[in-house]
Amino acid sequence: MKISRTWASLAPACIALFCLLVLSAPNASAQELFVSSENNDRVLRFDSATGMFVDFAVGGGLDGPEGLAFGPDGNVYVSSFQDNNVQRYNLTGAPLGAFSGGGLDSPTGLAFGPDGNLYVSSFETNSVVRFSATGAPLGTFVSGIDAPMGLTFDPGGDLFVGSFTQDSVLRFNAAGQPLGALSGGGLDGPTYMTVRPAQQIIPEPGTLALVASALLPSIGVAARRRRR
Repeated sequence: MKISRTWASLAPACIALFCLLVLSAPNASAQELFVSSENNDRVLRFDSATGMFVDFAVGGGLDGPEGLAFGPDGNVYVSSFQDNNVQRYNLTGAPLGAFSGGGLDSPTGLAFGPDGNLYVSSFETNSVVRFSATGAPLGTFVSGIDAPMGLTFDPGGDLFVGSFTQDSVLRFNAAGQPLGALSGGGLDGPTYMTVRPAQQIIPEPGTLALVASALLPSIGVAARRRRR
């Protein structure tokens, strides 16, 4: 099954925004970009200096790739939206099998926390599910997030989660307690986000910069319904 998406009337830039998620490889000999290509079930690797395609992962059970994250072990973790789990690949692109899937329903964003655990947005259950570094399910970390998408941690260990239908970014502490929400500024359908490293922030030490990508208002959650 594939996700039915109403992309035909959208500009190519919007298609790229949602279908391609870019991740920089840590400790790589050359600067590399890893991109999840949702519509053909692949993760691709590019040389960012030349723009040339290199190689990477196809298969291994990946179905509707969404979020990407590098794990503490150096492997690449990819949320597989259609088969409700997280797939893992080494840096040669070889599949290492499903990392975990317990409690997930249409996973989207994922990130490793300061505690070494993996946090995954479960779109259909409106929650963020947590897994140990070995893939053992640790249960729901937070719930009640309407259509969660991307997530990220700030240097202080707080978790930020984009709520697609609430047009806001929700913030939680390490215990999962809500710390409020970021909204406004034209935020409409927030998807993926990142926190700017502190050493790159010029105005004031400790200033947080969140960048949340947004889709056009006409898309809505209906674009994510499954085609049977």
